[in-house]
Amino acid sequence: MISTLHTTPRVKTLLFTDNEMCELVIKFTEHSKDPNAYNKIHANLRAPFTQFSTLVIDSLTTTACFEVLNGDDYIVIGGSKITLNDNYSSLNANTVSTLLNDLLSKASSSVRTLVDNTNRIVFVCENEFQITDCSYNVAQVFGLYDSQLPLTAVSSVIEGEEVYAIQCISVGNFLSTPILYLLASIGDKCFINDGQTARKILMRINNSYSANFPVIANNAEFSTYCLSNDFSDITFELVDAHFRPVKLLCPMYLTGTITGDPKAETINTGILVPPELTGSNESNP
Repeated sequence: MISTLHTTPRVKTLLFTDNEMCELVIKFTEHSKDPNAYNKIHANLRAPFTQFSTLVIDSLTTTACFEVLNGDDYIVIGGSKITLNDNYSSLNANTVSTLLNDLLSKASSSVRTLVDNTNRIVFVCENEFQITDCSYNVAQVFGLYDSQLPLTAVSSVIEGEEVYAIQCISVGNFLSTPILYLLASIGDKCFINDGQTARKILMRINNSYSANFPVIANNAEFSTYCLSNDFSDITFELVDAHFRPVKLLCPMYLTGTITGDPKAETINTGILVPPELTGSNESNP
């Protein structure tokens, strides 16, 4: 009986020798370019030629110019809906109170506002009234973000007068929230104390900035570990403490480091060439 030996043709491998493909650490810098969404950066980043890599944001820089109120924001007081009809930035308690008083006067409302000694907004009126609804931005700026609407005015004595008043229980966030987060579209999720919501957080920015001054955040506390190929399509987004997108009025700049995992499998950068293309007829014995 004659047996047939099946042989497998040898395949030669031609490897690229470009030294750049061997880099494990890659630095990058990116900035936002869309004036309508300066809080977002969509990038195609170069990555090490390893299967997995780690991304760390080294710094985030922008200017503290946030649009805290816009023309769609509103508050419903005493049955009247007061719409702002304009965009506003860099407010404080007094300017917020003055702004709303002008709008209430134009709407012929008997409600007015003032600022107490704790820098909180107080709504006052000679008659009973309620605050029944407001937009997200208004709640943040006026200090209503932890209040359950509707709010009903109570009898009070203010500045020597007997009136009905609603005092905001919190100080307003006049320059966005005290903490900002930089999110990513890829990577591991970070669980936060928000009903166990998971977000892909790359950086936490504490409120160490002032209106119209630079925001400079260095040394991110978070890193993300993911497939290196994912860096070819990545989106960064700056959000407030409640993960609502912030409205930046100037570009955002990022610098970061992508570090390839040397223990992970290296992406195959070779080309398999069949013997017939190389003119070789070698085979295993």
